[in-house]
Amino acid sequence: MLDRVGLIAPRLAALPSDDAEWTADLLAEVRVGINVVELRRDRRQLSEPARAAVEALLVALSRHFAAEPGKPAPGLLEAVDGALDAVSRDVRRAAGRAALMGLVGVRRGLFPDAPPYRSTLPTTTHPELAA
Repeated sequence: MLDRVGLIAPRLAALPSDDAEWTADLLAEVRVGINVVELRRDRRQLSEPARAAVEALLVALSRHFAAEPGKPAPGLLEAVDGALDAVSRDVRRAAGRAALMGLVGVRRGLFPDAPPYRSTLPTTTHPELAA
């Protein structure tokens, strides 16, 4: 999938500037789709609370993409952030880290202008996540 997106991107960039907005939206939706595929794959290996939050988000995303095109449904950003909170508790698992990356991709793809994510969890240090 990523290879195909890489092949499409230069062609889309060559389109007239009149088409720039819809091509950017198209690429954002493709990126969200790739992240959804990863979330669907990784959710089975998450803890029960994290799995439940991801599955609830997947249902909300399904409704979002089945609805009329336009702005995201009310509460979708909160569902993404809630899933981020739940999955953040699973960062010691490889699936938790992968799901976290997928959730961040979904959030950035659907809400590029949203305020930064702020966890509602108590602050803890995760040295394994340090860059």
